[in-house]
Amino acid sequence: MQRIKRLVRAGLAADALISVFELPCGDPACSGPATRSPVIGFDLIRRVLVVHRPAVEIVAADLDARAGCRPAGTDPGLT
Repeated sequence: MQRIKRLVRAGLAADALISVFELPCGDPACSGPATRSPVIGFDLIRRVLVVHRPAVEIVAADLDARAGCRPAGTDPGLT
């Protein structure tokens, strides 16, 4: 999980509070767990980065802010 935090800091949010955890994916097209990473910046807005794959399979390209960062509570695949 520390590797994912480093990738998020390097690519998205150098000065932010970052958590990383895996959850069962509720999307039928998702074959396994989804990795969810809430990011809280200095603006105190919580954003949630969701990658529909296990943490061990995530690479830096998966963490592109334009592709996966959503306002908190808007991911239909996770509850």
